[in-house]
Amino acid sequence: MMATGLRVEDRLDGAQNFSPWKARIVLILQENELWDIVDSTTTNPVTVPTDAAAKIVFDKKDIKAKRILLDAIKDHVIPHISGKNHAHLMWTALNKLYQSSNENRKMVLREKLKGIRMNKGENMVPYLTRITQVRDELGAVGEKVVDAELVRTALNGVAKPWTVFVESVVAREHMPTWDRLWDDFIQEETRRGYIHGSASHSKEEEENVALAAKGNKKKKFKKGSKGGTKQQDGEKKDMSKVKCFACQKFGHYAGQCPNKKKKKQQTAASAEIDE
Repeated sequence: MMATGLRVEDRLDGAQNFSPWKARIVLILQENELWDIVDSTTTNPVTVPTDAAAKIVFDKKDIKAKRILLDAIKDHVIPHISGKNHAHLMWTALNKLYQSSNENRKMVLREKLKGIRMNKGENMVPYLTRITQVRDELGAVGEKVVDAELVRTALNGVAKPWTVFVESVVAREHMPTWDRLWDDFIQEETRRGYIHGSASHSKEEEENVALAAKGNKKKKFKKGSKGGTKQQDGEKKDMSKVKCFACQKFGHYAGQCPNKKKKKQQTAASAEIDE
């Protein structure tokens, strides 16, 4: 921390922190009774006294004010004011350098805030966090965003599945604060996740049961149709490779040999004739 009371990390770094830096440094200059020789405007310009005694007092205050300003900015900013002879000229140079840039940044951030939309598949926390981050960036350049604007931005930017919920919020007698809307969104998302998760879990269990039943069926031996049998995996045995030991032909077992059956039938017929 510097002797002026301004922390090193709060020193002027550029347009991005000019507004909060300006607010702090003005208080420091006022506390040291130096603001009157720094704040030079067209209606109330700072003039260097010509009277010798008054000039001595002015120079002493001016040197102190310049030291405070130099101690309150980062090294890369110093070249922009190092050639200025008085504190009010240094102050004017800093305002011209960063104030206009600051206004442009405000406009850019405002447009960024309006254009925030929930991405496909994005959860509520990262979506709301993006809005909060832009709000904080605007605050850093001296632009305050009220709760009502944040609420409108969040409601307008949600994805289609949230339409019914948004309508229920808009239908309330009083619009919620930003913190309340955040809580409501998270609770609703948690509720939806619980319901969808339960339904998905139930469906997954049903599919597992069906697959298990199907697997058990495949493990059973099934008697096949003419020409073979089905094995454990449900695959039909290739009977073209099976050789009959009775007729020496392929395609059937000896017990199913048609020639063998014919011989039995002929034997039975001969027996009947003999009787």
